[in-house]
Amino acid sequence: MDCEVAVQRMQTIISRTFGKLKLAVCLSAILKYKNLPRILTPAEMSTVQKTCEFYSSFSEDADNSNFEDFNSFTYNPQLTIVIEILHNYPEVHELAEKLLKDVPASSKSLIYSLELFSNIMEKRMRTTPTEHRQHELKLRNAFKSAKKSEEDIVALQEMLEEQQSRHNEIIRELNDSIARDESLMAKIKKRLDDERTNKVNESESQMVKSFSEMRAMQESLQSEINNCTERLKVIMQDNAQREKELRARRTKVESQFVALLGKYDTEIGARHQLMESLMAESEALRKEQEDIQSELNTQSVLYTKWKEEKELATMEAFKERLNDFVRNRAAKVIQKAWQTHNQRNVTRKKKKSKKK
Repeated sequence: MDCEVAVQRMQTIISRTFGKLKLAVCLSAILKYKNLPRILTPAEMSTVQKTCEFYSSFSEDADNSNFEDFNSFTYNPQLTIVIEILHNYPEVHELAEKLLKDVPASSKSLIYSLELFSNIMEKRMRTTPTEHRQHELKLRNAFKSAKKSEEDIVALQEMLEEQQSRHNEIIRELNDSIARDESLMAKIKKRLDDERTNKVNESESQMVKSFSEMRAMQESLQSEINNCTERLKVIMQDNAQREKELRARRTKVESQFVALLGKYDTEIGARHQLMESLMAESEALRKEQEDIQSELNTQSVLYTKWKEEKELATMEAFKERLNDFVRNRAAKVIQKAWQTHNQRNVTRKKKKSKKK
């Protein structure tokens, strides 16, 4: 009962001190509050103004956020009267709580430290020696359990590292296998590309050569036609009587020209068929490449799925071992506590029997 009364007295003193401290920290801003004369009585307001009229920090041109200059007021005993007057009004306390967000960090730290000190002191005063000893025993037991847990964690970490190293070795082997397969596919693709390029180049060179030959033949025929035409004109001018003979000759030359054009069209058709066959072969090679790429993608998906299933199985096995460890550990702790409890009961019975 005496302890409770002492705690309540201490709380009252600290609460009153905190309230006055907050008012002192925010005093410069509180005195600039325009509604302050409505809260205080005229006599109290006059006392406050007379006490603070010599401090320039309360002038109208002063910075509203300047709280550090008011630290000098704590050395003036008259300011105690001002703090006592303001402390009697709840409205002023509410105003101070709102203004605390603008106070310097050092003042906030002081208020926080005093509140923490009050809580610790109250808790310590309410704690009995028996409770304090029990708390220390719990801390020691917790420290021992934590140390044992750290040792177990180290062992599990070593086991985990070993499993990770084995897993990384398997991954490296799989990566090497994939790299070899990719290299082989790249070689095959390069060989196919080279073959296709060579065939296309050969076909193009043959087509260019044929076109050049036909072009030369056309130029030769055109030149011959021009010569014949010139000769025809000359013959027509020199001898009109030979017009029918020359016309028949011209008809013959034109028929030869038509035959040559037909031959040209036939050869061009054959070249076109050759080009279409080469294009079809190129398309077949492209489809074969797409099939190989599709098979590679399927193998990659199967490998990723297998890898995820293996990791999931590994994690499930690890969780199972961890749960077994926790259950065994809990069983040991419970058995030990039960043995200690039985031993304590036996000891107590022995002591009672001795006393009797």
